[in-house]
Amino acid sequence: MKKIIVILIVLLAAAGAAGYYFLAGKSADSGTQTTETQRAPDAVVARVNGTEITAATLETAKQQLAAAQRIDVATLDDAAKAQLEQRALDVLIGQELVRQAIAAQGIAPTQEDVDAQLESLRSQFDSEDAFTAALTANGTTLDDLRAQITNDLSARLYISQSTDIDSVKATDEEIQAAYENAIRGVENPPTLEDSRAQVEAFVIQQKQQQLVNDLIQKLRDSANVEVLL
Repeated sequence: MKKIIVILIVLLAAAGAAGYYFLAGKSADSGTQTTETQRAPDAVVARVNGTEITAATLETAKQQLAAAQRIDVATLDDAAKAQLEQRALDVLIGQELVRQAIAAQGIAPTQEDVDAQLESLRSQFDSEDAFTAALTANGTTLDDLRAQITNDLSARLYISQSTDIDSVKATDEEIQAAYENAIRGVENPPTLEDSRAQVEAFVIQQKQQQLVNDLIQKLRDSANVEVLL
């Protein structure tokens, strides 16, 4: 069954977006139960210029980040779970900082751009009924989806206006270095010629993410951020 693909920019403050490798990973004893801090859903875990982030929002972000990184949270020890929680909170803080910057600058996509993105998502389904069923299965309404698209496009506009993200390129040296790093220890790896497009895209993605990280760190440096974990 097709799933809705909502294009969301993952805004990670002071963290690489290539993936999080929880070196503590699995507990040494898989039968050992780990402990987690229990919080009320409406407990405040952070404030960003006075805007509160709740424990319920953090829990959702943790689940989304774990799913995106294909991490089985049940296999993580306490240290790794704490790291996952901190990464998720960094994401939420970064998103709120960008949201506030967008609001302050009055940045918004055109209705035509929002409609075009919505139509692109709708076209991935065989029928309107299938599209509606997918929305329902994901607990999302059409208005929710339109709001998500608007937020995404607004963030893209803000980042595009605030950085040189659209002009990022990968040099031959960077591609070569990334390729060599990727095939280290791999038997019978593909040649660079065969995999160049994928390696180049990876390098560009990394450089673009670094620009996003730097932008968010700049916003954070001038913001009033309280972490209450």
